[in-house]
Amino acid sequence: NILSGFPAFESVAAKTGYKTADGNLGADFLRRFDITYDYQQDNIYLKPNKYYREPFEHDMSGIEVYVDRGRYFVGRIEPGSPAEKAGFIENDEFLSLDLKVIEQYSLDEVSRLFKSSNGKTVVVELARNNKSVIKLLKLRRRI
Repeated sequence: NILSGFPAFESVAAKTGYKTADGNLGADFLRRFDITYDYQQDNIYLKPNKYYREPFEHDMSGIEVYVDRGRYFVGRIEPGSPAEKAGFIENDEFLSLDLKVIEQYSLDEVSRLFKSSNGKTVVVELARNNKSVIKLLKLRRRI
């Protein structure tokens, strides 16, 4: 099941002047293909690769992660999400995930961890008010 986004047409039309609005498939869809661009014929060719059969997953944490100067922080928290239930607070700084220091993760790896497995518990160490806080984040499929 492919996850896609369909912005409210009225919002897109008001901002861009477009008369139609299409969905957004994004990088998670495209990474499943080797892509060839034929600029002369104005075509794109998609050939399935090793990621083609992987299931599509959405974030199961409810955390929007942002990076500032190489440091990872909790951004927006989805209401009713596992992150809200576990007591995460906006601007908490990630120190480690599953006992692995955050510097060993790329943003893509953090995203993949938060999509990894319904019911998985992630041990999260955060910095909050100059103190270390440990949270157990139980991932839950929300879509």
